[in-house]
Amino acid sequence: MSTDPTRVSGSLSVPRSKSLALRSGNALVTRGLKDIGQLCGTARAEEFLRRGKAYMDARQHQEAIAAFTEATRLDPQCAEAYDGRGLAHYSFFINNFGKLGSRDEVHKATADFTEAIRLDPTRTETYFRRGFFCFFGLAPDKAIADFTEVIRLDPDNAGAYSLRGELYETQGDFRNALVDLTRAILLDPSDVDAYLCRGRVHAQQRISPGAAMADFSEAIRLNPRKAEAYCCRAEVYLTTGNYEEAIADYTEAIRLKPKDAEAYHYRGLAYQASGDHAKAESDFAEAKRLGYKP
Repeated sequence: MSTDPTRVSGSLSVPRSKSLALRSGNALVTRGLKDIGQLCGTARAEEFLRRGKAYMDARQHQEAIAAFTEATRLDPQCAEAYDGRGLAHYSFFINNFGKLGSRDEVHKATADFTEAIRLDPTRTETYFRRGFFCFFGLAPDKAIADFTEVIRLDPDNAGAYSLRGELYETQGDFRNALVDLTRAILLDPSDVDAYLCRGRVHAQQRISPGAAMADFSEAIRLNPRKAEAYCCRAEVYLTTGNYEEAIADYTEAIRLKPKDAEAYHYRGLAYQASGDHAKAESDFAEAKRLGYKP
């Protein structure tokens, strides 16, 4: 057999004079083996990452969490695995809302999104997800900060403008709300919620009821089954003395959401203002039965 180490014939032959270089105690070999191990771990992590995504597509959230957890164990630097697990925790929370232990998923999701951002501060989608989570988790300032970072990384992200605008509206910052919501609509003219929110801002400012009416009407045009839009437009009709139009919109809202106690109450006010006291009393009674509290 040839002693040429570059030739392979059935098995690899290494000259004795060079074999010492392959002993495990050699620093270069140790580092090489470590690098190989890391490469293998990364490749296996990618496989578990794919499994986690497949489980998410199948709405098997606990299985997804397990797969993403294994991916993070094999490759602790994989930001995508933490992001995926955070999304799985969030989805599990939504599907099990109110059940024992489901609130723990909120903290786990937030922690995973935060770790993904630490590993990769350019992950726009992770900032958006954490912001969205804070949006519904009653942490408006944190949500605004995350959506602001999304906009810095992606200046044309309509969703970030829309949600940040809605947060500004809830805080009474109408000027910034109008700026963000108008930008959101320019970027995505089909955003029903942006029209609704901008309409509410116009209505609360009581400066331009016509602008509020236009936004609510556009929201209805885009989604004729959105009961909230009819209620919002009806309120403008009610405050401007257009009682028949208000009654018509509240009636449509009730048709879409028959258990909306507030819609019954305000339709009762519209009937009362129009002089139909019998129908007003009937609506007030139904609103009370459904749990409406002034």
